[in-house]
Amino acid sequence: MADSVVFASEFAYAMDDRGRVPVPPEYRDDLGHKLILKAGEDKCVDILPLRAFERLAQRVTGGGDNFDAAYRLRLRAFYRSVKPVAIDAQGRIPVPQKFRDDYNLNGRVVVVGVGDHLELWSPEGWEEQLRLMASTHLPIPQPLPPDGQARGAG
Repeated sequence: MADSVVFASEFAYAMDDRGRVPVPPEYRDDLGHKLILKAGEDKCVDILPLRAFERLAQRVTGGGDNFDAAYRLRLRAFYRSVKPVAIDAQGRIPVPQKFRDDYNLNGRVVVVGVGDHLELWSPEGWEEQLRLMASTHLPIPQPLPPDGQARGAG
């Protein structure tokens, strides 16, 4: 399902008065019916397919010991910011009030594909990210040659 798709591009949407946001139509089938919303590391909400969330949870919480106080704190910190949601018949997901308040999500929103998941941004937060990307002059990754060999090999 979502393992075979790369989520990309950006989409401008209106959040309705009940806090629902459309999922980009081209990704609805790939996401499945149930998704995980998670407080993002930046000023956004991560929208994760179940498999992407499971991989992330394993990286964050794997290998711990429930008898270790620091591990239990890490579990609480991670899972307290997670909310399972379902895509409704109109292709929308409900965004919990806490996320709406914490990330200034109301009215206009931006959904951005970032590889294995989507992110939900306020327009102001996304504009800030665009300025940051422009000012840091991030190198653009170069594709491998068509034969799959590393550059400079020969």
